[in-house]
Amino acid sequence: MRGLHLALVREGFDVPGLSEPDVDAAVRTAARAYETLGAQVSEVSIPWHRDGLHLWNAIAIEGATALMVAGEGMGTNWKGRYTTGLLTAFRGAPRPGR
Repeated sequence: MRGLHLALVREGFDVPGLSEPDVDAAVRTAARAYETLGAQVSEVSIPWHRDGLHLWNAIAIEGATALMVAGEGMGTNWKGRYTTGLLTAFRGAPRPGR
């Protein structure tokens, strides 16, 4: 394990209502085991880490909405075959210009 560098993100542990103490302990135990095998283990702080889920949700919801509206639920940038029967069923009545 010499040459391997591992970092534990401080904000990923002991999160009330989200972390599981036994999982936190198991990860820390595993990190110590790697350390005894020669890996370099350190703890780092990434203050925005706990906001990541909220940021991802905003991005994902925006993307999903665009896909459902602009892509009519069928996706974009796909060079393969689309199931047009499903597209017709999902969009209901034909829209002007289509």
